[in-house]
Amino acid sequence: MRYPKATKEALTAPPAQYRVLGVEINATAESICSIGDFDSLDAAKKAAEQKAGPGFPIFIYNDHGELIVRYGSWH
Repeated sequence: MRYPKATKEALTAPPAQYRVLGVEINATAESICSIGDFDSLDAAKKAAEQKAGPGFPIFIYNDHGELIVRYGSWH
């Protein structure tokens, strides 16, 4: 699933890296926050696992803007 309110540029990691983005969900709004860009998928997954939780889904994208994996949930 691609987070629909993010632009392709926001989702795309630098060459040969992985971008980790979180979506903070509260009662009034949703906002995207950058967790960071990582040189390896393992490092990106570790960062995502640490941050993800209910109401704070985390998405990992590659350098083509393609979703690799999602952690956490919307509720």
